[in-house]
Amino acid sequence: MWLNEITRPTAARLAEATGKRRGGRSPARLYSVALLTAGAAAIHISAAVNHLPEYLPWGIFFICLAIAQVALAAVVVLVPSRSLFVAAAVGTAGVIGVWVISRTVGVPLAPVPWSPEPIGGLDLTATLIEAVSIILFVLLIRRPPRPRRRGRVRIAVATAPAALLCVLVAWLAAGTALNPMPLAFNAAPALAGQASTSVVNLVAPAGSEPLKTFTLTAQVVSIGGREA
Repeated sequence: MWLNEITRPTAARLAEATGKRRGGRSPARLYSVALLTAGAAAIHISAAVNHLPEYLPWGIFFICLAIAQVALAAVVVLVPSRSLFVAAAVGTAGVIGVWVISRTVGVPLAPVPWSPEPIGGLDLTATLIEAVSIILFVLLIRRPPRPRRRGRVRIAVATAPAALLCVLVAWLAAGTALNPMPLAFNAAPALAGQASTSVVNLVAPAGSEPLKTFTLTAQVVSIGGREA
């Protein structure tokens, strides 16, 4: 009996302190924006792995961006504040702006300066996630007039879409980072007991001149009695 009397006030004080720290903001929004930010960080970690061999400054940029987003995801939940949400919304909008510029006119710090990069599925996904995060940050900036209490089940249900998306994005990002041929596909038919030839092997030895354009000519051939 006396243990329950001690535990209940302690739990009540912890709940009250947590509510004050959140400032009456929706826990579901806090958890959702943190999960979405972590999902974008996972994509940027994958981008860092792929860009480090290609261009070191890009790899370093994506590593720093991923670390910043992981830290932001943690701080949003642990010590949320209006000033933090404003800074997060502005910073995330800046990341989207850099992505838009890199896909339209190009950036000066690149292997080929001011050359637009192609739009990929993962980077577009990261941009969409960041856009949704900005909306949530703006909603969190507007503090509600009075705290609204929600049960754990309702909070879990409201947070589930962001959690599932975060897991899916992390899985795709990990697969891309671990794929030894992220930019290649196999154009040959599968033959039992024979290794297929991938287009990743259609490369020329490194030379002194940078390759800007090339023409690849292909024709139908017969491999193992099947056309390819």
